[in-house]
Amino acid sequence: SPRNCCSIHLNCQRAMAGATERRRLLPSSVDELLSAEPSAFAVENRLLLRGVVVRRKVLSRSLAFCTLKLEAHAEVEGPWQLEPPSPHRLRLGDPAQSEIVGDHQADTRATPQPPECMDLCFTVGVLDATGASAAEEEEAWGGGEENSCAGPLADLGGSWAPFPERRGDLPIGTRFEASVLLLPAYVQEPLVRRWRLLPEAASAIVALGTDASSVHDMALYHAARDAVNRKAREELRALGRGPALCKFWSSERSSPENACRDKSCTFRHYFVDSKEESRAELLEASKESSRAAAAQERQAYDEVDDQPHGNSKERKSRRAQCFAAWLLSLYGREALSAGGGVLDVAGGQGDLSWALSVEAGVTCTLIDPALRRGGALKSWQRRALRKSGTEAFAHLPVMFDEQHFGARASDGSSTSECHDGVEPPPSYAPFLQSASVVVGLHPDEATEAIVDLALSSGRRFAVVPCCVYAHKFPGRTLTSGLPVRTLNQFCAYLRAKDPRIQEALLDIEGRNKVLYIP
Repeated sequence: SPRNCCSIHLNCQRAMAGATERRRLLPSSVDELLSAEPSAFAVENRLLLRGVVVRRKVLSRSLAFCTLKLEAHAEVEGPWQLEPPSPHRLRLGDPAQSEIVGDHQADTRATPQPPECMDLCFTVGVLDATGASAAEEEEAWGGGEENSCAGPLADLGGSWAPFPERRGDLPIGTRFEASVLLLPAYVQEPLVRRWRLLPEAASAIVALGTDASSVHDMALYHAARDAVNRKAREELRALGRGPALCKFWSSERSSPENACRDKSCTFRHYFVDSKEESRAELLEASKESSRAAAAQERQAYDEVDDQPHGNSKERKSRRAQCFAAWLLSLYGREALSAGGGVLDVAGGQGDLSWALSVEAGVTCTLIDPALRRGGALKSWQRRALRKSGTEAFAHLPVMFDEQHFGARASDGSSTSECHDGVEPPPSYAPFLQSASVVVGLHPDEATEAIVDLALSSGRRFAVVPCCVYAHKFPGRTLTSGLPVRTLNQFCAYLRAKDPRIQEALLDIEGRNKVLYIP
């Protein structure tokens, strides 16, 4: 009724206002923290965590965040436990953080599971980088000899790490342990009091039940890339060579908006000789030519009959929600949820899968070989699922190609043959055969695979092409014999595969052309 709706609205506003009042600004010093929160260092507010870095974000010289894939934790005066702490211990089930609807709190009867990943907050005001207070605060901490993983932090002396001012100070894939403070009145994430890197390398994160050869763990990828960069810098120093030329500084004359503004930049801001300066000028001329060609292609793309949208296009950050709304208007919620539901191919972090499954209630499966944050959702998504009690979309970390999703032979065996005693990868064809629609929002290299596999399996599809990758697929040609180089040519090439393929335009900025079978 209208009265109940007003009551719900008022209670939600009160809950949001209360949450805003309870949340305080991060303290600039420990003295400021203790004056506002005298029990900040109480036993119930302290915890020791150990795990692997799967994501990090440095916002400034005084504030940074990271996502830790938890391996173990320890209480004050307690041993290490080789498991993540409970949600209740991490204050994830506090009534103050529950969603309030009407005069009742949201249903939280479901027992929350221990989180696999935990976001941590680094702030200069709280971080004890020197370890000056470690002996006093951690005197009775950690484990004794009864657990091989145990070790009191007070014995680590001067091994504490400073504030991570750069992303390279907190490499993805490395392991560290940290003493943290649980102060939800300031920030949802635990505040790091002190931390140190561990010498052991991070173990590989492999998704169970998938073909490990096709899984691309982004944490391991970034860790390997950081290791290569560190080794290259060490080799340059060993050879007596100076730092490399800063690409942002060298392009400053032609692109002032991209000039290097990092005062602590470790790259060179000068040319060694005239030859290097000439090479930089030629490179910038080549880039400018490429930018002009790209602008001409975008102009030709945008001049397609797009007049109904005018200047009302949604920003790029809203493209997943806009595409989901378009799919619902075209196919309908019931049709999209039929069978195994929607296959979201090359969906990256799962923005489209989230919009379809969680926000619209449509069964959806994300197909993307990349594992981000060890396969965990973003922190705000995990909080939303805990509050709503709903389940997230399924994620299948495999390549969407003929090898994994191709049709089975008539006798039920895979079309791939064994070579040298090596078994072929498992087939995921049943996922494709039971799908209602195969979709892709800027799926990059998987664009043509979506069209081909959907047509061969008799599935409907809707795909928004973006990048052409002409160098990776040089065999693509139009009916006229011209090679496929631009996006418009790529769309024409895909439409020529089947006369049923239609074209539409989304109300979003950027690449908004949809190729689909209704």
